[in-house]
Amino acid sequence: MAHRVAVVQARMGSTRFPGKVLADLAGMPVIRHVIERLRACRNVDRIVIATSSAAEDDPLAAYAESLGVDVLRGDERDVLSRFVAAARRYDADIVIRITGDCPLIDPELIDLLTGTLEANPGYDACYPDRPVCDEGLEPLSRAVIERLAAEAADDAVAREHVSGYFRNHPDFARVILAPFERDRVVKGLRLSVDTPADLTFLQKVYDRLKVPAPLARIDDVVALLRREPDLMRINSHVRQKPVGQQEAVCLILADGGGDMGYGHLTRCAAIAGALRDGRGYGVRFAVRHAGAAAWLRERGLPVRCVDRWNDAALAGETCAAVLIDSRLAVEPSLADAWRRRGVFIAALDDPGINSPFADIAFYPPVPGAAEASVGGERRVGWDWVVLGRPPLRAVNMPRKRLLVTMGGRDPWGLSAAIVAAMPESVPDKMRLTLVLGPGYGDDARFEQALQQSPHDWDVIRAVGDMRPLMAEAAVAIAAFGVSAYELAAHATPSVLICPNEDQARSAGVFADAGLAKCIAGDDDDAARRACEAALALLADKAALEEMARKGPALIDGRGGERIVAVLAEAMAGHRLKAGTGR
Repeated sequence: MAHRVAVVQARMGSTRFPGKVLADLAGMPVIRHVIERLRACRNVDRIVIATSSAAEDDPLAAYAESLGVDVLRGDERDVLSRFVAAARRYDADIVIRITGDCPLIDPELIDLLTGTLEANPGYDACYPDRPVCDEGLEPLSRAVIERLAAEAADDAVAREHVSGYFRNHPDFARVILAPFERDRVVKGLRLSVDTPADLTFLQKVYDRLKVPAPLARIDDVVALLRREPDLMRINSHVRQKPVGQQEAVCLILADGGGDMGYGHLTRCAAIAGALRDGRGYGVRFAVRHAGAAAWLRERGLPVRCVDRWNDAALAGETCAAVLIDSRLAVEPSLADAWRRRGVFIAALDDPGINSPFADIAFYPPVPGAAEASVGGERRVGWDWVVLGRPPLRAVNMPRKRLLVTMGGRDPWGLSAAIVAAMPESVPDKMRLTLVLGPGYGDDARFEQALQQSPHDWDVIRAVGDMRPLMAEAAVAIAAFGVSAYELAAHATPSVLICPNEDQARSAGVFADAGLAKCIAGDDDDAARRACEAALALLADKAALEEMARKGPALIDGRGGERIVAVLAEAMAGHRLKAGTGR
């Protein structure tokens, strides 16, 4: 009888989802799902976790050993060498390649494919004879593993993906197909855990099936998703990293939290998500405020909190690209180190603080964009406006809200001032809605203003998604910032309060483009003038319609996609950690 060894390639250092194999799914680490399902196979004699010798994989190795599973550790950058070592150490005749981030591997299919390969000497690999949705399993002959090591060890695809080499060299391996009669095709289904969205999807599947881990049967999963295909929307935006694409990380330095609000974090998180889920690259954040770090972690984005942008604070950060959305200067020694390593540097809406050493700087059409010092290329215009999420395109939706939003913290106290200043002459059936950001802290003054107001206000705290409110608003009163761009994209006319001269200059572009009215100031008088301007707009139907038409025409919501395309192109040419594998 052939000695059949399941070799599970797994590691903690995934660039898109660090630590994913030990992440919890239905009360059990992802890697244990894999192990327990392999233990249910009849045609598997031994299970081996093949991970790297890097210190970050120590917890994975310790966990596997605690379950009584063999562990083989080797070169982090060479998955193939780990498979060769496992085949030799355990004298395997058949090596069943298993990816450790696929917690729904099917024992029945593994047995079928392994048994078919075992019964047909001379073949190198076995696959089902029809498409199936199962991912992460593949029986290979010992001979083809040894031949890969001898003839393709220098090939990056072979080193990282092992049998992925066969796609580019179809004559390399002799393949046999096993008859598989069940229909398991579900278009668009993803079953591997490459991103946090994938884990969320699989958790929802377990919740729906109401079975304990790791007992979800793949046929039941398929039946569920045919009944409820909308579940797949959770991770339908995630794209599989192309075979041969090198791993690379984009480090994002972002301001946010505290007095700064969350607008910059929101737009950077959108860029990060598109890079990770849509392009297959890793992302990491560095921020300077604990609230910002907590906000990013809640969204599944890896982050560290530091005081400065310097070598000491960012020690150990290896990246192919850096995106800077910060008013704090990067210290020259760190910028020089990035340049020496060939790191691609991009700056977002930078007034000349970090853009002088940037390879490219992106700007909305604000005053000073053309004059800011930029070391490389400069791109300016509405096309480069980054929104946190794509705008909702409301069609014939009645707009019956007057929306007030003063940012994540409202350090000027404008929320309370607007409530106090709103005249009694608000049109009938117009709902007054005020959003308080997650950092708002002037509760006593605000509650007093509410009690004294003649209006019945809808007060909403820490809204996760502002888009429905913006899409329903006839007019908005907002502090100038990222929200101004989001409102324009939602065809929502706005009155922008500008507490300082810099904001007033930037908001002037909105006024010149016919997108908004601008009010300078940060006091009760500014609040009063903003309320009067908003009510005047509500009374001017022609002006409202013109503003609503112009916003989406200028801001299409795809600025982040354009920036991601530039970053991805730069990262594609950067050889950061070639062939690191899973």
